[in-house]
Amino acid sequence: MNGSENATDFSHATQQFRYLGITIGMIDIVLGTSGNLLTILAVGRNRDMRRNSFNMLIVNLAIIDLLTASVMMPFNVMGYILMDWPLGTTTCILQAFFYFSCGYTSVVCLIAITLNRLIGVVLPSRYTSIFTDQNVRIVIFICWILAPAFLLPYLIVSLLRHYNNQLPITGWNQKQFLCTFVNLSQPHLAAWDGYMKATRAMFQFVPTIIMVISYTVMVYYVKKSNKRFEASRNPGYNEYRLKMLTRDSRQSSETNISLQQSNHESGQHQNEINPTQTRRVTRSASVLSRISTFVWKADSPRQPFRTRSPSQQERHLQEKHLVYLSIIICVTFNLLFLPSLIVSFLKYSDPRPYMAASNVTWFNSCVNPVIYVIMHKGMRHEYKKLIKKICSAIRNCCVKKTTVLTPAI
Repeated sequence: MNGSENATDFSHATQQFRYLGITIGMIDIVLGTSGNLLTILAVGRNRDMRRNSFNMLIVNLAIIDLLTASVMMPFNVMGYILMDWPLGTTTCILQAFFYFSCGYTSVVCLIAITLNRLIGVVLPSRYTSIFTDQNVRIVIFICWILAPAFLLPYLIVSLLRHYNNQLPITGWNQKQFLCTFVNLSQPHLAAWDGYMKATRAMFQFVPTIIMVISYTVMVYYVKKSNKRFEASRNPGYNEYRLKMLTRDSRQSSETNISLQQSNHESGQHQNEINPTQTRRVTRSASVLSRISTFVWKADSPRQPFRTRSPSQQERHLQEKHLVYLSIIICVTFNLLFLPSLIVSFLKYSDPRPYMAASNVTWFNSCVNPVIYVIMHKGMRHEYKKLIKKICSAIRNCCVKKTTVLTPAI
């Protein structure tokens, strides 16, 4: 791979276009490394946040994004700057494998986060029993092995073909300045081209459908819960409920009186009341019990009249907020990955559409911390505490160095 020889094959426009990728890559390295590291530390040092399975899945996603930004991205930027891969074909094959593994593992993590929120909204009573500590560990383990397992054939076949002096299916792409899928247009590699498209569809197209369906269901349940929540806070709703319960009680009492008179006239013993009458009496007692409970809650100084307790209100708002946070994360991820998915099924002679689509996906490993700062109050609070501690430590270190270097008078 001689950089001077390869450079002659590149058009001037393509060489200029790569500066966009270099800029995006540098932003991703700085922001992605620092932001995801702060996310991991924020949850790691907060015991309450560690107890939440949703936060643990967020940390898992942050670890993958941290690896992408701090380990994978510098090599991508190096390729863009040099317009060559100076580290050899074997390392380029490994770079392609780990880069795509990190990207697709992020998708699997987003699916896990989506299902976590779906169960929390649709089946709240079973949420804690499903997402136990052990089950969360299993989910995280699956997230880490699923994508590499599907990409492993590319790695093995590429290495074997390279060592046998054959064209590999992953390696250095001279037109896109990346270690990626190559030589798939060759007729004898058509099967691998189909496998590549199927893999991309599985880890990009199918997850998008799952997320859209899941979040549509969640939004429906959240809106339904909001209506019940607002209705329970409406005084007119309380009066209506009490009126309906009183009416049912009056009707049940009148029915019981008529039954007793009928039994007395017919000489039927009280213990010989038929099952239908027994059910009516039981229903009457149940209605009276509900009225007494309703009135007790209204008179109780601990709970406002037919309103949720502060803890219930906070839990309701927190669940709704986490759903919207998850939606923003998944929508952002899919929007950034959509161009790459589209161009993978198209054929362009100009490499710039592929470069642009690839460059846009690089933002995925740095955008989540920005979303947390905007939407996650707990994470934002932990970020501030960590940044203050880091700044304080740096300031103290500088003061100590200044004290040591200053000569005594």
